[in-house]
Amino acid sequence: MTGVGRFQLGRQSTQYFLAVVKTNPFGDSFGYSPMILNTFGTAFDPNPTLPGGLGVSDARRSFILNDSGWSNAAQVMTPVWGGFSAGAVYSFASGSNDQEDPANTASGKSWSGQLSYRAGPLVAVGVYQDINVNGNSPPAASKREQTAWLLGAAYDLKFVRLFDQYQNIETDISVGGDEDTSWQLGFSAPFCKHRILGSYVRTDTDAQVGTAPSETRTTWAIGYGYDFSRRTDGYINDLSDELDAPSTKERTVFGVDLRHRF
Repeated sequence: MTGVGRFQLGRQSTQYFLAVVKTNPFGDSFGYSPMILNTFGTAFDPNPTLPGGLGVSDARRSFILNDSGWSNAAQVMTPVWGGFSAGAVYSFASGSNDQEDPANTASGKSWSGQLSYRAGPLVAVGVYQDINVNGNSPPAASKREQTAWLLGAAYDLKFVRLFDQYQNIETDISVGGDEDTSWQLGFSAPFCKHRILGSYVRTDTDAQVGTAPSETRTTWAIGYGYDFSRRTDGYINDLSDELDAPSTKERTVFGVDLRHRF
């Protein structure tokens, strides 16, 4: 980042992904962050024949399309002015389904924009994203357009940092569509070399595909971390994920890890 901002070309993290990371306690973890799972991934494999699949075969189970990073993209980020900063990214072919099929390069144009504010203990962010998809292979085959927006905030009380997020994702499918609304509450409590993390997310899906039932997904995680040094830490995390669609499917993920940063 320079005094006049930054401009980048190539594959870029989307502004939506950066906004989600800023205001949830588990950051960019695809394994343990409930908000990441309810935004960019699905814990419930839509293909029940795959190992680990829970038998939930639902074409609407997509959440954010086209990944957390876009290729063939141009991104601009402003410097900080009075605590405010902004960023925007535009892609000519944002997702792998579009890029790998030359016939789709005229489709798949996507953009996202973010406005954030940081002052003292407060961080606040708002982001909007629009994706046009016209792929020939799942999950893009039946998708046409998706819009999403998110509001997030974090506030540091010294002894604990609180997190809050709310998002809305509308997906227009050739045979109907759906609307996902999610909210997240979380915390991070550091003390000496220790830290405790917690996050809870609920996602409600309003089905608009024929008579498909509405769905509710609840995901929570709790974690403990310890800093052995400035570059080495260890953590223990436990995640619970449950989907009512309409029958209940659930899973639990438990992990003990040691991490060293080079």
